[in-house]
Amino acid sequence: MSADRGRRLLIARSAAKEIERLPPHVKEACKRILRGLADGSERGKALKGELSELRSVRLGRTHRLLYRETPGEIQVVDVGPRGDMR
Repeated sequence: MSADRGRRLLIARSAAKEIERLPPHVKEACKRILRGLADGSERGKALKGELSELRSVRLGRTHRLLYRETPGEIQVVDVGPRGDMR
């Protein structure tokens, strides 16, 4: 697990705007998840099909965070209600 420590976190501008619009309890969950992704203690579910290069993490029951993992980096590409994810 130590190889994952200290990964750089990149958040797409559109995802950052969505994070700002989240309800307070979901925004807190998002911040906690982002810290976990950066330090390697959190890891989402691998997606399939046309989104197979992405992973998804739940932000409560209704929202998701989509990200891409590369060596040394986490790239957040989308945040939003589950039904609206691309």
